[in-house]
Amino acid sequence: MWKTPRDHEADLAIRYLGGEARREVVVNEAAKRSESEQVFQILQDIYGDKTSETNLMSKFFARSQRGGESIQQYGLALRELQKRVVNRFPDAMKEKDSVIRDRFIEGLQNRTLQTELRREIRKKPESTYDEVLKEALLLERDHCDEDGTDITPTIATLYNVQSEGLRKWQTDMESALRGIQMQLSELQRMNHSGASSSRKNRMTQRRPGDAYTDDGRPICRYCKLAGHIERVCRRKQYGRPPPESHPKNVMSSPLEQPQQLN
Repeated sequence: MWKTPRDHEADLAIRYLGGEARREVVVNEAAKRSESEQVFQILQDIYGDKTSETNLMSKFFARSQRGGESIQQYGLALRELQKRVVNRFPDAMKEKDSVIRDRFIEGLQNRTLQTELRREIRKKPESTYDEVLKEALLLERDHCDEDGTDITPTIATLYNVQSEGLRKWQTDMESALRGIQMQLSELQRMNHSGASSSRKNRMTQRRPGDAYTDDGRPICRYCKLAGHIERVCRRKQYGRPPPESHPKNVMSSPLEQPQQLN
């Protein structure tokens, strides 16, 4: 506090506090709030950052450049996160500059820019974060057209192009498969129709000497029963003699007319 006597700094700080914060400080014993550092420590203990080291480190290493965020803004956000970590846990980052430098490169959205910065680090491993940030800003300017639009293709752009091509290929394949299925269905229909017609033709073809009933059923030459031909006659196959007499309009089957076998 500028030009304020040392023994008055705590009282001045308390005087400018208000509401709950002032009450939290005043309830402490006078010896614990006699210096300004003690007042600030009381406030820090009550209202300070309570985030654990693990969470702070996770936020820092998970921070990447967001859509629409400039490199300058991204770098500033990364430094703020690092400051929170170091202020609360001074030993959490042994090599602060190299840690933020590497995290900065890994979190860049532009993969081409990221590759070029990695190449620079391989050439100069001792490069600091400020040097890398400066180089990134120069490269970003080189990769932009006159109106400031980034002309370097990003991974997202390439992925969208590939996805569009994949969707078109998938659509074409589905259309081709539907065509093949329609052709197969038509072939199956034609085959079924042809088979039915062939069976019908075979049934309607009559050889010379064959006998048929009035309703078109064949009469077996061996057993003289209606409904089958001699080639498939069960009675002939089993070696049984043909019946002496039979009605021509009755279906001939040894299984259906067991009384005729006696």
